[in-house]
Order: sequence, then C-alpha cells, then structure tokens
Amino acid sequence: MWISTIAAGEFEVGQSVTDLPLQTFRIQPYNLPHAIKAASLYNALKNEGGPDDGRKIIINDLKILAQAEDDDIGVILTEDARTLSKIAAKLNSSGKLSARVLLLSEGFTPGRLERPNQNEFVLPTLHSVS
Repeated sequence: MWISTIAAGEFEVGQSVTDLPLQTFRIQPYNLPHAIKAASLYNALKNEGGPDDGRKIIINDLKILAQAEDDDIGVILTEDARTLSKIAAKLNSSGKLSARVLLLSEGFTPGRLERPNQNEFVLPTLHSVS
C-alpha cells in the first residue's frame, strides 16, 4: 500500500505519523507531474460548477487524487466522507478520474481493493439438478 506525503502531513496534525506502520507503506512524494494533474482536476471541477471562492488554491484532497491518478493507484482508502470522497465521485462521474475512493466507515476487507464497489459477500446462485 502507498501513503501520500500529503496524507502523512494531514495525519501528523492530529497524531504522530510514526504511529502508523510505515514499514508496510510505500511513501509517495508529491512531485511536479502530480501538481500539473492537480491543476487539471481543479480546472475540471471549476468548469463543472464546482465551488469557487475566487482563490486559486488546490486543496490537499485534489493533490491526493492527482497523485493516485498520475501513478495509476486505483483505490484510495479514507475516512473523509465530507470532501475527498465527494470530489472523487464528481470527477469519476465526469470521466476525469479513474481512481476510486473506499470509505473505511463502510467496512474494509482486502477484497474491496480488487472490486472497490463490492461491499458485501454475494454467494452464487445454486442451480437445481434435474
């Protein structure tokens, strides 16, 4: 699994990032291609009537989504149901983002990384033998 340096900074605000099992993560720095992709996502949201208070600021959520998109990371695990997941859903529906967001509040099993939209275990239908 990957952890963005942006997410690590946000985590550190409330709790030491060293509390995470960092040895199990690949640490992903934010770089110039990510910044360019974040600006593209920002403009896509703005052009679709997204919130615009007149300031040209790219929020961390867009930076994280841009990293995932640019680095072909297909799934983002988060507790952020208020902003990151809503922004991702809007960009997914417009075709500007392929990365999917899984909310940890909806439960998590490793199988959801392969099929992010599956949130329950479905048994196959049994066919009767004649």
